[in-house]
Amino acid sequence: MNNSPSPSPVPDADDASSPDPSFTKKSTGRWRAGTLVYGSGGLALLFAWLLWGDFAWQMKERAVGPVAQLMLRKLEASDLVVGLLLGSIPSALGLLLGPIVSVRSDRH
Repeated sequence: MNNSPSPSPVPDADDASSPDPSFTKKSTGRWRAGTLVYGSGGLALLFAWLLWGDFAWQMKERAVGPVAQLMLRKLEASDLVVGLLLGSIPSALGLLLGPIVSVRSDRH
């Protein structure tokens, strides 16, 4: 029985002759990231959508807390209820569910 290791089809990481295939620009003016291919316009559109999404998320995050507090005050909720609903319960849920969701997401 031959115990010699079989040649690996994947080049070594130290091999300087093979460029990093994770994100390369070809001579055609297109960028490749794995199976995705982007032109200059596609990259600009991608970054515009990412910036717009971040802007919308930040606006939602900044508006929900104060509006919820105003609505609870309008409903004459006590300070304890406002503190629990806006501070303690979301933090406790994040503390308990955050690690579970993160592990399952990473393993998916």
